[in-house]
Amino acid sequence: MDFAVRFEDVCRYYGKVRALDKVSFEVTDGEFFSMLGPSGSGKTTSLRLIAGFENATAGKIFIHGQEARDVPPYERNVNTVFQDYALFPHMTVLENVTYGLKVKGVDRKTYTRRANEMLALVKLEDMPARRPGQLSGGQRQRIALARALINEPRVLLLDEPLGALDLKLRKQMQVELKALQRQLGITFIYVTHDQDEALSMSDRLAVFRDGRIEQIDTPAAIYETPASRFVADFVGNANVLGKSLAVALTGVSQACAIRPEKLFFASGNASPDEDLVTAPGKVIDVHYHGASSRFTVEVGGGHQLILIQPNDENSRAAALTPDQSCVIAWRRKDAHYFAT
Repeated sequence: MDFAVRFEDVCRYYGKVRALDKVSFEVTDGEFFSMLGPSGSGKTTSLRLIAGFENATAGKIFIHGQEARDVPPYERNVNTVFQDYALFPHMTVLENVTYGLKVKGVDRKTYTRRANEMLALVKLEDMPARRPGQLSGGQRQRIALARALINEPRVLLLDEPLGALDLKLRKQMQVELKALQRQLGITFIYVTHDQDEALSMSDRLAVFRDGRIEQIDTPAAIYETPASRFVADFVGNANVLGKSLAVALTGVSQACAIRPEKLFFASGNASPDEDLVTAPGKVIDVHYHGASSRFTVEVGGGHQLILIQPNDENSRAAALTPDQSCVIAWRRKDAHYFAT
């Protein structure tokens, strides 16, 4: 298997601060690989090490099989797209996109043709004479992508590229970025703190915490089978039951996580079912979200669980209001147990 990027026990220290602590992972050639984690977890540091903006304190980094320590950034065949776009405001769209090829000494005919191809790729072929200040946030992000892609990098690094966009435009750009990556077939390494972004776009993702990787897997595997309480809490929404609550409700003395959409309201006279866990509770709060509603339910002496239920005519949840008694339930197979 060909690896676009490989980390072997990579460390990056800033004095006594360990930004990365023996991090190892591999990114397959042509993969959409995301690094997910809170601020200060090490994901952007990893990206900067791949780009060559910084050097590792210890460990090895390989880019397409070549150790990168002594390779300067301009020889690594990678390019970076930043959250703030980093466009030249005094240049036109066409001048921004062609800048990299001009610096390399490519002739005018070639760089103009390549720039027009890139603008068509990002659906902005009718705006070559505009300046960045005349464009929307989404359009500026597309120009930043075109400028990075015109150099034909084998690896494209994206550092929170959609963070400055509003929610609707961010969702649209997520779809477009993923489609663009599939069309080009190059490796995307994507840094984000947005769980929805990472889950919806990635082939695989790494969850970072305090300079280390908690889990690497497909989005579905990380969501359905989190390796730790941190991953369960950070990726999506989860009801995490500590050992005492878990044993009280399930009889199993081990912490577990249950996703809100896996819980449902049962009737008070439901027949006993050994495959089902039920618990009496009281509705504390209800939030309407259009297609679904989010319920906060108190169970087990003050513990609160979150349920997400569809708003359809067959839903038992539709009639529930705050302060009402209820019975919540989940299937035993939907609880994921972990040791930490």
